[in-house]
Amino acid sequence: MSESKACNVCGETKPVSEFYKKEARCKVCTIGIKRRHRVERPFCSLATDKKSQSKRMGIPYDLTEDYLESIWTGFCPVFKTKLRNPYEGGNKERMSKNTPSLDRLVPAKGYVKGNVMFISNYANTLKGRATSEELTQVATWLQQTEEEIRQHEAD
Repeated sequence: MSESKACNVCGETKPVSEFYKKEARCKVCTIGIKRRHRVERPFCSLATDKKSQSKRMGIPYDLTEDYLESIWTGFCPVFKTKLRNPYEGGNKERMSKNTPSLDRLVPAKGYVKGNVMFISNYANTLKGRATSEELTQVATWLQQTEEEIRQHEAD
């Protein structure tokens, strides 16, 4: 006979498999609480996420919720577009052009104060691992190629 217990949030009695280990609330309630927290306190959630990521990557970390909130402008400095709340809209919106991304200006320095800024996920994806010189080369090539196509079409 399988064990069951009552969730301390919704009050429903459910099988133990519906609970995370050592949790008094069911998985559904736990996920709901975490989602609300992400929307209500996005900088706290982001600081926690980046701390875990930094530990996995073995890079320095010293960010706080207050620091992240202090550097938030709500706009992408690359494309001058308005950025939305970091956790608003769920997974479907995670990769939209107005999704913010916390960029490490010098990746090896880690997620530390003075080395991070919010830019759009789109800009950060384009930037990738390229250097400014490499991006300039790509942009120059693209401009030349587009000009050649326009010339060819005009002939």
